[in-house]
Amino acid sequence: MTELEPLLSARQVADLFGLTLRTLSNWERAGTLVPLRRRSRRYYRRSDVEVLLGIDKPQQLPLFPEFE
Repeated sequence: MTELEPLLSARQVADLFGLTLRTLSNWERAGTLVPLRRRSRRYYRRSDVEVLLGIDKPQQLPLFPEFE
């Protein structure tokens, strides 16, 4: 069975970067981060967020309990 890549909610990503949800939406329009959509909610691949944070070791970003 294939392991699913962890996802972060829009709120979690905004909090990590210290952004508003509006700014995160602007990043989406600019192509900086591409969300996955599920039932009108936005989720982001953890690996994409790590790249923007400059984390070079996979899984260095702590998991959020509700997604474990």
